[in-house]
Amino acid sequence: MKINRFGINLDEGLALTEETLEKFYVLCFEDNAKKIIAWLKDNTIETPLLFGGQIGSGKSTLITKVFSDKSLKPDITLKFDKEGLNLDEGDFLSIILSGFIKKAIELSLDLSFSELPAEVFELSADNWQGIVNILHPEIFSMELFEKKILARKAIAKHDKYIIEVIYKLGDVLKNNIKSPLFIFASGIDKYDTKSAAFLSLKSSIRILSNYKTMFEVNAVHLFLADNASPFSSNNEKVFIQTVSDEDIIEILNKRMGVYAEPIKKEIELIAKWSGGNPRQAIRLLTHYQSARKNKALDKTGRLANAIKRTTDDLFAYSNKPSSDLIKTILKDKKIETSFLNLPGDKETAQESLYCKWIFITQGPTNGSWPAIVNPLVKPFFENEKSIMVEPEQRLLSQYAEINGMSTSGLGFNMLEDDNSQKSADKILQDFFSMGIEKPLSLKLTEILDIISAALLSNDRKDRIIVGFKDENILNAARVWTKSERFLGN
Repeated sequence: MKINRFGINLDEGLALTEETLEKFYVLCFEDNAKKIIAWLKDNTIETPLLFGGQIGSGKSTLITKVFSDKSLKPDITLKFDKEGLNLDEGDFLSIILSGFIKKAIELSLDLSFSELPAEVFELSADNWQGIVNILHPEIFSMELFEKKILARKAIAKHDKYIIEVIYKLGDVLKNNIKSPLFIFASGIDKYDTKSAAFLSLKSSIRILSNYKTMFEVNAVHLFLADNASPFSSNNEKVFIQTVSDEDIIEILNKRMGVYAEPIKKEIELIAKWSGGNPRQAIRLLTHYQSARKNKALDKTGRLANAIKRTTDDLFAYSNKPSSDLIKTILKDKKIETSFLNLPGDKETAQESLYCKWIFITQGPTNGSWPAIVNPLVKPFFENEKSIMVEPEQRLLSQYAEINGMSTSGLGFNMLEDDNSQKSADKILQDFFSMGIEKPLSLKLTEILDIISAALLSNDRKDRIIVGFKDENILNAARVWTKSERFLGN
């Protein structure tokens, strides 16, 4: 991110770097940070920690903050999401092998215990750096790419031997460091538990579980049944939940800098539609700022555009979970752990959590996790139909009510929460109501423009016939077309 001294600093909600922490970091997870620091500093602990949260919840930023503030650094960092998500076992073992070799070379350790470079990679027996160069070439070319693919296939073919070499490398490293080997395995949160890649990843997770490894996982990974999970049930766990509206507002204010005040109300509303997920909030704000460039949109249209575009970004390729599951969460405000472990229809609970159709808001209580439905997706489940109410319908309904007209037939229908507080939908409705600057600045005016142009056209083929059931609308159309004729003359 290129930092603007006064604002605006927007992206897609990427994790903050050490350089951007001071300007943009908001303290949301102090308790989580304390738990992580305690685990890191305890040299008697040599078992993994599962650091879980939904995508975009702020996990990577928190880790960067902890490492930066406490001058802590993993012995080995393995990034499992930097080479795509359609990887196989050979790819994953290659990532671990390269990471272990790099650390051993950095410490100038004796690796003569194996002739792996010659046995599998056709290098000289002591050329361990050559393995790293093949598996992770610094220069991108067709020749090097093909070598990498062939080498990773060879690793998959000799996987049992490669795993033993990795374990031996781990022993050599531990003996040199003289403390638990601290590994940070990032990017595992990107893998759906039902994907082929996650199945291939399991053996790598089991290897790393023999060390003091921090696994960056998705919330759904914490709910896997013991027989389906590569993680041990007794591993320590730290879970990041959603953040408060106040924290989201502070995050957005920091991103906007001095330009936050003019859109204060819009930022408050974006916070409601974020569901407490920082990345979703930043994406909404980014789309809102983009929509401001469209001079044809008023503030209402810009906000509606941002909501629609963010919804398309996040859910265009997601499978919709069952309506019954969504209704249950709306009603009970929680999700049972058993829902996430059962096969069959209830398995949609896992996907709804992974794809952010629902958000977990707090830690577990008696086998259930407090949860909400993502505000962006609630309209998909109104009357069990996939309906996203158009902003024009909302505005037209407001205009009709102001002028004492019936809203019947406008398709205006919103899903309301049962609690006493206003839902995001209701707040949006109120915002639209207050923000109408041009009551007829809708698609309706475009329609009337087309009608008048056709009625007044000298070209016979442009003639159209329009029928009006309501006489008041007929009269309004007549006034419109007459005014157009008058202005045209």
